[in-house]
Amino acid sequence: MAQDVTDVNAAARAAREAHRDPRGRFGTQPATEADIDLAQDDQTDWRHVRVVVMGRSFTLGDVPGGRLYHGTARPLTPGEELRPGASPANHAQSAHDAVSLTSDPAVANFWARQAAQAQGLDPDQAVVLEVEPVGDVTPWRTCLADQGRSFDLLEARAPSARVLGPRTVQPA
Repeated sequence: MAQDVTDVNAAARAAREAHRDPRGRFGTQPATEADIDLAQDDQTDWRHVRVVVMGRSFTLGDVPGGRLYHGTARPLTPGEELRPGASPANHAQSAHDAVSLTSDPAVANFWARQAAQAQGLDPDQAVVLEVEPVGDVTPWRTCLADQGRSFDLLEARAPSARVLGPRTVQPA
């Protein structure tokens, strides 16, 4: 079985490369895509979860940049897991039993600065983290983006999230 999966993944990479548009005639395309593991998994990748925004159907992976972020008052290291209740909730409207995520680094930066101020810390030391959700992602606040071709995930909630690394956010 492992050999079959390896062969399928190799074939997928070869097909992807063969159909790439290196001259960019059909829009901007990355030189390579992330490797895809085609082996069956018990859990659906969060990027494939369907979302309907103002009557239009998307997947969570359709957010600009295809990444999710979390703002925090204190730095965390890649691989650490964010869990609900590990620190006081930043906002009264946020759930205390979930981790808040966003596709917009500026929104995560706002949350991080608010958390730092609430804890008596310097808001300029707040941190935006790129994260990978663990468990089901529940979209909470969304809006259309890119003239309706995409959407922004202003806030989503997940049971926990794994830190991938810090993200530098330019001041507004």
